[in-house]
Amino acid sequence: MNALATTTVRKNLLEREGYTPYCGEALMCTAGLPRTTWDGAQFRCRCGWRSEFPADFIAAYKARWGIPCDASTEPDFFTAMAVGIPPISAPAGPAPAPAETTSEQENE
Repeated sequence: MNALATTTVRKNLLEREGYTPYCGEALMCTAGLPRTTWDGAQFRCRCGWRSEFPADFIAAYKARWGIPCDASTEPDFFTAMAVGIPPISAPAGPAPAPAETTSEQENE
């Protein structure tokens, strides 16, 4: 076992592909204590909570799952909004254009 896997959550993060921890806000989570999502540097909940795993553990996590170490530390603004994660900062440029609807989508 990895020396950094000192808790069940850390062990699962390093051994179970796709695993994400629950929100760490316990009874204070306003999103219903869901599983979190990876934001490129830590795990975030829709309520705004963000994990605080130490840098050495995050480096091991990224190495284990092939996540580039130079990956952005902030989630893409529009991706974050799409999954309901409060973004860290607003985008510098304009929003991407919405996809055009097809005639099949219009008939639904």
